[in-house]
Amino acid sequence: MDFDANLFTAGTDAGAAVARRVLTFGDLGTVLGGLNLSFAAPINVVLPIYFPTESSGIGDITLTGDLLNIGNGLHVQKVIGDAGLPTVNKAPNVDPEDDIIVLNVSNVLQGLADGLANLSLLDQILFIVDGVDVVLGGVQEVMDGKVLGIDVPLIGDKLAGAADVIGDFRAGFLNDFRAEVEKLANPNENGIKDILFKLLGSTGLDLLIKANPLTGDAQRGVDGKFVDGGMADILSFNNLVSVSTVAEAEIWWKVKIGGNLANVGGDIGFDIGIPGLGLETDGEIRLNVDWELDLGFGLSGKDGFFFFIDDGDELKLDVGVTLPGGSLQGTLGFLEFTAVNKDVNGDGDQTHLNLSFAVDIGNSSDVVGQPADTRLGLSEIGNIAFDVLVGAEASVELGMTLGIAGDDGGFPQIKADFLLDWAIDGSPAAGIQPISLFKPPTNFNFGRSIQDGLQVIEFRNVSLDVGSYVSNVV
Repeated sequence: MDFDANLFTAGTDAGAAVARRVLTFGDLGTVLGGLNLSFAAPINVVLPIYFPTESSGIGDITLTGDLLNIGNGLHVQKVIGDAGLPTVNKAPNVDPEDDIIVLNVSNVLQGLADGLANLSLLDQILFIVDGVDVVLGGVQEVMDGKVLGIDVPLIGDKLAGAADVIGDFRAGFLNDFRAEVEKLANPNENGIKDILFKLLGSTGLDLLIKANPLTGDAQRGVDGKFVDGGMADILSFNNLVSVSTVAEAEIWWKVKIGGNLANVGGDIGFDIGIPGLGLETDGEIRLNVDWELDLGFGLSGKDGFFFFIDDGDELKLDVGVTLPGGSLQGTLGFLEFTAVNKDVNGDGDQTHLNLSFAVDIGNSSDVVGQPADTRLGLSEIGNIAFDVLVGAEASVELGMTLGIAGDDGGFPQIKADFLLDWAIDGSPAAGIQPISLFKPPTNFNFGRSIQDGLQVIEFRNVSLDVGSYVSNVV
């Protein structure tokens, strides 16, 4: 902001040591009319571009000019040097007020063209890491939300903290996978296969498991645990040297991974799930989780990155909870009790929970009546859909001794067997028939899974222990 000091009226204030100029109301309009205001909002942005890999720099995209000229338009400069600029931006400027903002992409166009011309499917290997991460991120979101948040007997809604297998796998695998792929001097089918075996095999995360070649099911040993897989259990395919067009080219890998997680519920307290029965455990709750994931992915000229969704249950989770040798104490109304694990109904089982999840990944854009997609391409990631089948059965079988809270033997004790049978079962047929988490039958609501799954809840063999009363009191 500039002004002319001579516009001020010369005068002397009373008592002032020296004369000084004074602004009077009469001069105010003249002074304001002589003010010269100017504004500027320069911009200078530099964006480095890397293609086709994160380490291959091809130049910078720049944005320069003054935001005051935004009304004059935005010029995209595609030719390097002064020849690529509009006339008003060439020196000397004909009219500076007509200057426009320039987005200069001229320094990267040739690099992009060269990269695309030489780009093969193998140059896109790193896209696999991001694609797999996106798909597994979707699976993890579903598991952490509605799936592992189901309220069930014995453990309540505490399963999520103990069975975050997808989150643990993503954290332990994807960063190492990316780092190993970036080290490959010549990415190819066998190179990726070697990396998968190194990271997932027995010397790595020890998640590679052997699959039945006919059924695709995970093989188990005599101890019930998964059998470790070898290099032959990592399936792969490529036709890059046999096809004549890029659209026909593809390369892919398939592997089954999983684990047997033993006793991972140490921080989960006993929760019978029935209001009015307060139970606190003094014994051991044992929670085991078996999980398996069909991990198949690849690149094709048609889809770019793709993820195989050709299995009816890409992720399976089997949860088992037992109370081995556990002794319990708690309250039942005004009564205090102790309890021991017991086979109350004579079926050979004691307190336990068996819970299974089967997660099917699909494409929401599939047309009803038409064959479902077997691959989810990069452009279809936004259409990813899930269906989850849930089946479960639980039994709480306790031999209980009840007395009045705070009593030291002055009243007779009550002895009884407690039985609770519960299930998520879609059919009265033999065995547990899973139901859809997102499309359950009308008689079942997962929001009230404890209540809707109750089959039996009763006390059996109730008796009054008069003998101990006589011994202690009389």
